Amino acid sequence: MLSKSSYPSNVVSYKRSLPVRLAKVVLDLAHRVLPHGAYTFLYGSGRRILWVVQRLLLKMSLFSAVAVNKEKVGKLRLIDKLLPFTMGGPLALSATFDVVTIAEKDGIPGALVECGVGKGGCGAMMALVSKELGSKRILWLCDSYEGLPEPTEEDFRNGKAGEMIGPLSKGMLAHPMEQVSNLIFNECCLSKENVKIVKGWFQDTLPLVRKDIGAIAVLRLDGDWYESTKCCLENLYDGVSPRGFVIIDDYATCYGAERAVTEFMLNKRTEVALIPDGRGGVWFRKPASA
Repeated sequence: MLSKSSYPSNVVSYKRSLPVRLAKVVLDLAHRVLPHGAYTFLYGSGRRILWVVQRLLLKMSLFSAVAVNKEKVGKLRLIDKLLPFTMGGPLALSATFDVVTIAEKDGIPGALVECGVGKGGCGAMMALVSKELGSKRILWLCDSYEGLPEPTEEDFRNGKAGEMIGPLSKGMLAHPMEQVSNLIFNECCLSKENVKIVKGWFQDTLPLVRKDIGAIAVLRLDGDWYESTKCCLENLYDGVSPRGFVIIDDYATCYGAERAVTEFMLNKRTEVALIPDGRGGVWFRKPASA
């Protein structure tokens, strides 16, 4: 296990845009001076405004794609459809689309698994891409559906938990399981036979379901904190098929997530090439010999 003094710096270069950096300053201040409920409302309102702007930009991109590059139309339409249901924005959805597409074209065996589901947008993207490419993979959606747990000491560096747009705390980012179910089964018309929704904290549920999950083609982790990310890797990484994919949504934005990945790979004596998604997440392929 690494000591704090030997813990390496972030290997993924990531810098937020000026508007987002300004929003981060405002949210940091609001977190210090506002009651928790007021801050949570402000945080959510800011996110909704951002989604509106992003969707307008996507509509413009979609119009341009229809005119000059029809191959992008399907991807952009899915991103536009699912953008209201993810906090990761268009780039997280785009990376998820790309990874699942490669997994399908390469014939990587196994299920699609997401730990840390949020509103369900990226999980839905995984299943829709797979379905459109003719696959009938099982999608596993694992979450407490009660929001974030408390961060631990391993999540902090110099008093900060990361470079997220605003401070996060216990209970934030909670979205009801019923909301996710509505997106998956009603909005996206996915089959209940091919989707497994698992409710509970990772340390309680993953040891029970990992045998049922079996082989994994794409493992998407969005647990934010050190313990959450570590638990998912310890329980599910060995099930990832050779040349299969692992997505770490918050690698460059949450210090604990990065630390958990780095420690896990060092303990495994495994080197992987991290591919940035452009907004703080990364993905990599499991080595064929691992």
